[in-house]
Amino acid sequence: MIDVRSIDRLLAELGRINTKLEDSKNDEDFSFQQALDEVSSTLKDLLIAGCSSEQIEIRRCSVYGLSKLCEPEDLNVLVAAASDTDPAVRAWAIEGLGRLATPGAVPVLVASLGDFDSFVYYSTVLALRRFPADVVIGPLIEALNNRNSLVRQRAAKLLGSIKDPRAVDALIDHFYREEQAVRYEIIEALCQIGAPKANKVFIAALEDECYEVRYAAIKGLRKTGDDSAIEPLVEVALFFKEHRAAAIDALTQICGVEAIWPLHQMIKEVNQKAKEVASNLVKSRSFSSVLPNLWDFSQKAVIN
Repeated sequence: MIDVRSIDRLLAELGRINTKLEDSKNDEDFSFQQALDEVSSTLKDLLIAGCSSEQIEIRRCSVYGLSKLCEPEDLNVLVAAASDTDPAVRAWAIEGLGRLATPGAVPVLVASLGDFDSFVYYSTVLALRRFPADVVIGPLIEALNNRNSLVRQRAAKLLGSIKDPRAVDALIDHFYREEQAVRYEIIEALCQIGAPKANKVFIAALEDECYEVRYAAIKGLRKTGDDSAIEPLVEVALFFKEHRAAAIDALTQICGVEAIWPLHQMIKEVNQKAKEVASNLVKSRSFSSVLPNLWDFSQKAVIN
């Protein structure tokens, strides 16, 4: 029974023979080269036919083989296979679309960012990274409007890895109306791009309900190093213990080690003040607990 490994061996053998013929300067090999081309063409026709088979194993092997031999004219076959019910077929079809690197494949690949299968998603990211930024930046920005939150989340993540400043405005705009998982990827993307104009978003994100979003925002402020970040980072260092170390690290990066010495002193004072307040509350609570007993005692004395 034919399987992926058999196709791999066949393709490797055809490639080896073809390379040997190309290196050869013997004119008598010309007819053999023609025969080899015919075999390759026949194989490709069989693979294309197998892509529409009702049997999953045949579709898998066929799409896998086609992904290795594909040419621009095979775009529609691979696009159709990218929506197959079987995740292995989808993944190999997407791998083929990435190998073609034809702009017409980009909308299909962007839509595949929402695939729940991890292998398909991984293949999609690798495929999109094969394209020049100019080809994918627009479709990825547009994907931030997709109804599928998973597509929006992964599009933001990919925009961050591309690090193209053209995505900054769209990322900033979408942050304020997104759900938690997407907000996190947007902040991470802006952090990777390192756009100073994102500082307002980073500062706003310091009050986000999500821990990961707040932490990513601190990293963003550390990277941009803008003076507007100093005051909010000081507030975080003083009043949010869970982010204190990250905030101090960011302030150290922005201001220098010696400059943040007063902050360490203030933190000590705040901690000391907290201890004093806590101690007073304990004393007040202890005194309050005695009052009911004193009241009961006085009432009994009046009755008697």
